[in-house]
Amino acid sequence: MSHARTQIRDALVSAVTGLSTTGASVFASRVYPQDDPPCLAVWTRGDIRQEEGDTLGKLVRQDLEGEIIAFSKPDPAVITVDDQLDQICAEVEAALTADLSLGNRVRYLELTGTLIEISGDLERPSGTAIMRWRCVYGYVVTDPETIVSL
Repeated sequence: MSHARTQIRDALVSAVTGLSTTGASVFASRVYPQDDPPCLAVWTRGDIRQEEGDTLGKLVRQDLEGEIIAFSKPDPAVITVDDQLDQICAEVEAALTADLSLGNRVRYLELTGTLIEISGDLERPSGTAIMRWRCVYGYVVTDPETIVSL
């Protein structure tokens, strides 16, 4: 088994793999290949812990920040970088909101914001869209590998 955070990250990756624009180019790592966009990188940035209940069997509630980063460097004769990033974001949002529990791994999932950055420094325009997702989940303090309902 793996930590609940790893299970959630894996569920995020699974949910966004196979989308129309990015296909199988999804990387579950902060180290990602940017040489073949469009692609996605998925990682969990950190979480805030809250404990509930008595000492023995205490539940831990975590607010986890997941990030999905879209990379784009399209042929400008076909589509603009802005339009491709917006398309990727639309596909990611549709995929994740189709199952707001990530297969019963989280109690709550919401998009909290998107930051788009564009650069004209390369041979053709490129950009990123950083989508931040709040994932609320829980586990018993003595077993961080087993997700429980809150």
